[in-house]
Amino acid sequence: MSDTLRELVEEDSTAILEDDTGFGTDIVLTSPDTTTYSVRGEYRRIGVQIDPATGAVIIGNTSSITVSLSSLAALGLSSPEELYRDGWKATIHDITGEQVDGYFLAVMLDRTAGRATMTLRSRK
Repeated sequence: MSDTLRELVEEDSTAILEDDTGFGTDIVLTSPDTTTYSVRGEYRRIGVQIDPATGAVIIGNTSSITVSLSSLAALGLSSPEELYRDGWKATIHDITGEQVDGYFLAVMLDRTAGRATMTLRSRK
């Protein structure tokens, strides 16, 4: 039963990430060798954060993407650890239509929900 439940969690997570009517968006991933992959996922671009230690407002520009591990595998990226190599880039359009190019800063794998979240930086 637990395997079935895990499969349902992964299927639901993928459906949410790739939803055409919600927060799902087109993302182009470019590998260090310049191979491109098109995938759907979620994109977040946040301009304000709160320092949890001091409560101070921090103005900035933080971006991250989240994509399904099964979708990455379907693209031929059989091991999510491939994403840890330096030089991966994501190209996304934010809600205003502005193109954002970001290089992977950190890759965080969630092997329970079957997703990978990558924080992005503006330069290699």
